[in-house]
Amino acid sequence: AFLVFVSPSSSTSQISLPRHGQFVVDSAHLLDPSQERELQNLADRLFSQTGTMLFVVTIDSMAGQGGQGADVAEFSRDLLQQWRSEARIKRAVFSASSILLLVAKEDRRARIQFATPRGEDDDATARDIMDKHIIRRFKRGDFAEGIRAGVVGIDCLVRGQPLPSAPWPRWIFFVGGGVLVSGGAVLISLIRSGLDGWGWRCMKCVIDTVSDLSERDHEQGTRSHSAHGGSGGHFSRGGFSGGGCDPRGASRSW
Repeated sequence: AFLVFVSPSSSTSQISLPRHGQFVVDSAHLLDPSQERELQNLADRLFSQTGTMLFVVTIDSMAGQGGQGADVAEFSRDLLQQWRSEARIKRAVFSASSILLLVAKEDRRARIQFATPRGEDDDATARDIMDKHIIRRFKRGDFAEGIRAGVVGIDCLVRGQPLPSAPWPRWIFFVGGGVLVSGGAVLISLIRSGLDGWGWRCMKCVIDTVSDLSERDHEQGTRSHSAHGGSGGHFSRGGFSGGGCDPRGASRSW
């Protein structure tokens, strides 16, 4: 069963439980009406087909919503606990498997929060959704598209489907074009002058550089593994990252 009622929470968030059937709360005004409707329809279909409620909440800041001093993981967890309590009081439907996608624009923080643990695999998938689909777009200032990509990714997670392919960064096309042009010039030089031409000297320089960088990366990786005794995570400006130890979801900054 996926409907639960729990005891009241101590959360002080000013964001009330959305009305029945409402899954998008765009307090930060990051979505236009058509974008909000699309996300609402995606979340509504997910709930009707799987029983999982996916909420999208955008805010200007956590402090502005009663979350002074809280980190994004704590704020998101407490918000879902608060909504559970409100659902109990109002006798409203609230899914035990609910998922929250929170975006705090001014704080530059985002969080995928599971109401209940889903296991390490889903935590890892949540981190992939953040890194490859949401934050990459947020860094370009494309909040609406980043949120949509996050919702699509979470939909895949719930249904047990593979995530969509992450888009290639734009700069790779410029780099690729430069490589093609340079490679063509080097090839012409090799054909005309063989090992005596500048093309071979340039090619040898690249090979030596790549080999040197590869050796350095191997040495650094060996030292890092020895120093930490494995592959743990670490705290950064975006919260905990890596190591598979961010329970019930994933947090990131941009």
